Formats: sequence, structure tokens, C-alpha cells
Amino acid sequence: MNRIYLLLFLSASLVSAEVREISDPASYSAGTMGKEEINRWFQKNIQEENYNLWIGKKDRMYLHGAWKFRLLENTEKNFGKIHSGNRGLSSEGIETTYGEKAGFYKENFDDSAWFFQPVPYAWIDRFLNPGNVKGGEPYAEQFRIHEGWYRRVFSLPDSWKNGRVLLHFRGIAYKADVYLNGKRIGSYENSRPNHLWVGSARTEERFCFDITENLKGKSNLLAVKVFSPFRSGGIWQEVYLEREPEIYAEKILITPNTENGEVTLRTFFVNTTGKSARSPLQAELCGWKSFRYERSWPLRKYPLTGEEIPPGRSEQTFRIRVKDPRLWSPENPNLYHLILRDSKGQILGQERFGFR
Repeated sequence: MNRIYLLLFLSASLVSAEVREISDPASYSAGTMGKEEINRWFQKNIQEENYNLWIGKKDRMYLHGAWKFRLLENTEKNFGKIHSGNRGLSSEGIETTYGEKAGFYKENFDDSAWFFQPVPYAWIDRFLNPGNVKGGEPYAEQFRIHEGWYRRVFSLPDSWKNGRVLLHFRGIAYKADVYLNGKRIGSYENSRPNHLWVGSARTEERFCFDITENLKGKSNLLAVKVFSPFRSGGIWQEVYLEREPEIYAEKILITPNTENGEVTLRTFFVNTTGKSARSPLQAELCGWKSFRYERSWPLRKYPLTGEEIPPGRSEQTFRIRVKDPRLWSPENPNLYHLILRDSKGQILGQERFGFR
């Protein structure tokens, strides 16, 4: 009998469940703050040289500041730790398709009634006062906000016409569905089961998408749906665009040997041309320079002997030997800047490292 009542209760809950858009400005991080006000704060208080390690070295454009934003409340909850379709067991939130059905990702969607959300920023925190949970309905009594939609228009520099454009996210909580100009680019879900998360419900897992084929001229609309099983969520780390050549090194894992000066470069290539390519490569080493750090050492060049780079993703390992390497220590934190170039002088990849 008790089992029957439980089934009836759950069935009634599912029938009566509804999703609605939150229109109370007190439920939003920045309340009724306007786009220009939010952007001015970012420009004044968060200078790019303080967070962009590669400023002046890589073609990178950050999408920080005000994004159009809408929170959704779902009255249905994960009663009894019902599996939600995500990895692990949800805390209470259940993902919806309300935004997709309403066309939140479409270019012609009217978002004029939406508020502005600072990015990067967790949606539960009051803007300019992180850690202070905002009030307002429904936060004051119910904790059913687990989903938010972001929209942002961006324009690319004219110098980015050639090569590939990658969209990078440094951290979201918890699952993101990404759309560009009305087309779905892809989805990413944090790998850590959500029932093992720390209390802040945030992880820092990077992910990116190649958006080159979906770009349109000067103006492009980026839409992101974020679902979190907890009441805290959102785009809480940097979002940026980066231009790469058609063949580039996605990453270079560097292993230095302090005894003999040998440096192993495990290089992960991405070839988007659709055909194999062979080009003499060259590694360059110099002292690392940044806004807060500088080592002025002579530039050294090392020809590399490699194999043909096939279409798609591939891996090659190179080795160079550095004479009299400057070792890293807490007292002398010497850092090297590695640059990988092709025969035309085009930069395929960059890293920094220390001999230790």
C-alpha cells in the first residue's frame, strides 16, 4: 500500500511539474545593472595582463563582461535521488528542454526582457560581492534554479580571416550546451560525478570547440545553456576565442632533464587541411617574458626532424639539447619560452617551462 501511495505521489509531482522563467531582478547576480555598467567594471578592475598569460604572444580574444541571461525554475526535483540521466546522482536538479523549445539559441530570438549576467561569475553570487548569496524569490524559500541560458554577440578582428577559430571555456558548473548562430556546436559535461563534488559545486575542467565552419561575417551570436544539479552554477571561469593556423600543436608536453640538458617535446598536432603535410619544423627557446616576469636570454634555435603530419589529430615526439640550462628554483624561478614554428615561420604552438 505504501508503495502505491509513493508511486501516486511521484506521478502527481511529475504531472504538476512546470518550468518558468525567473523575472525577479533580485534573483540575478547583477540585478538591473546595464551592459555598459558591467563592462566598465571589468575594464577598470580586471586588466587583461593580470589574467592572460599569453598576452602579446597568442591571438586571443576574451568574452568577459555582460551577457544576456535567463534563469529557469523547474518545480520538479530529484526526489529520493532518482537518477537524472547525468553521471552520478543529482543533488536535486533536473535538466529541462524549455529553452530549446522556446528558441533561446536562435538568432532571431527576442532577449530584450532578459537581464545581464557578468561572465565569468557564478549565478548564485551577488555581483561585486562574491560569496554573498543573493536574495529574491525563489532563492529566499525554494532552491529550484538549476538552469541558465546565456547569449552574447561578438565580432572577430579582420586579421583572423585565415586559419581556425577555437572557442575555449576554462570552467563551467556543471554541463554546457553551446550554440553558434542558431546551430548546436557541442556539449560538455564535467567528468567528476556530481555527488562527489565539493560544497562549492565547481570544477575547473577546460574544454573547447572549433567554431570556424559556423562563423558568419562580422557579427556572431553565441548561446550557452548551463545546467547544474546544485543551486550554484554557471560560466564561472574565463571564456575566450583563439586563432590557430590550419595545422597547429594543440599542446606540447615538455619533460626537461636537468642532468644532461635534454628536453623531450611530446607534441599533439591537429591538421585541419584534410591532407597530410610535411614541413621542416624548428623549436625556439628564449627567456620567458610577461607583465610581471622577465628573463632576457639569447634566442636559441633547434631544427627538428619529424614525420609527416596526417589529417586530424596525431602525436610526435622531438628532442633537443640545451647547453648549460638555467635551472628553476624558488630563489631563481627561471622559466623558458618554447616556440614551435614551421618552415614559413608560422607559430604552430607555444609553451613555457622550467628545468627542475
